Amino acid sequence: MYRFPYQDILDTPYPNEEIEQDFPEKVLYAAQFAPFSALTGHDEQVEETARYTEEAILLDESQQVLLNRKFCYLNEKISQTPEISVTYFVKDSRKNGGTYHTKTGKLIKFFQKESALLLSDGTKIPLKCIIAIESPLFDNIESISDC
Repeated sequence: MYRFPYQDILDTPYPNEEIEQDFPEKVLYAAQFAPFSALTGHDEQVEETARYTEEAILLDESQQVLLNRKFCYLNEKISQTPEISVTYFVKDSRKNGGTYHTKTGKLIKFFQKESALLLSDGTKIPLKCIIAIESPLFDNIESISDC
């Protein structure tokens, strides 16, 4: 029969009883070494790398012209606080790319200096990040003239 090394002392109680009382369970004894993990932060890094981001869509000229016509029309109708649905890009602060958000609300104001619009819930959206804007006002978009 094979004997493991140190088999005779494997179950011998520790000579210092105070330490034995501090760690009555072996799990608690092992837990004291947990902060010394060699891969601290590894799980977070893997999650961050796996997190999905999208690339920003560049609108072609005709899409940009249509979007500008919609902005102009909304600017004329702003006193009516029109209901709009805006799809815009939000750049990710930690990696390349970002995500697209769609927000629906009443348009309150256009900020000319900042090139942004303000919705009734306080959301401020930069115009350069917007890729689509919809509203019941645009049912006859062909009749909307250029600014």
